[in-house]
Amino acid sequence: MKVVEMMNHRVKFGTRHLAVLTLFLLPLLACGAATGPGVEFKPAVGEAGKTVSVKAIPGGNEAEPLSPRLGFVQQGGVTAMKNGGRVPLSEDKIAEVFLAPYPPDWQTDLNLFLLDKETYQPVTDVEVDLEYEMVYMDHGIDGLPGTKVADGHYILPLSFLMYGDWSVDVTLRLPEGKKHLRFIVKFFP
Repeated sequence: MKVVEMMNHRVKFGTRHLAVLTLFLLPLLACGAATGPGVEFKPAVGEAGKTVSVKAIPGGNEAEPLSPRLGFVQQGGVTAMKNGGRVPLSEDKIAEVFLAPYPPDWQTDLNLFLLDKETYQPVTDVEVDLEYEMVYMDHGIDGLPGTKVADGHYILPLSFLMYGDWSVDVTLRLPEGKKHLRFIVKFFP
């Protein structure tokens, strides 16, 4: 009889602890891409209301769909873009943005190609810094300088801690002044 009572006590003890753990773990599990909150991407709209990427790469595959994992923050919203899409830096400069590997993995590089808008020549004399953080959970802000690979090409490594939406802020110090670019990267299985 005592063994049965002890086993019942253990079951009750285990159930009580499971309930407490569930209260703490459930919010963490709910942050997954499939169940948790997420930043909504809006499509960019071009001429005649046609949905387009932020900018298409000259000679690129126009039929390639917009990415469900990469968005450019602009004008109070997040615009879906292609991996390899272009974003404006200034009146005469653009940045081509690539995630590698794509889709993003635990260790992903953000590649920036800084180009003259007219000639597509690399922009030189630029310092690039990166800060990134999870959108809906405070893990702190990670930051580091970009690594220059060649004139106009910079690699910014991202190390994701968990699935979800990540805000990626890039600071560029150009000869004419400082410029900020912000992206949302959706990291999920």
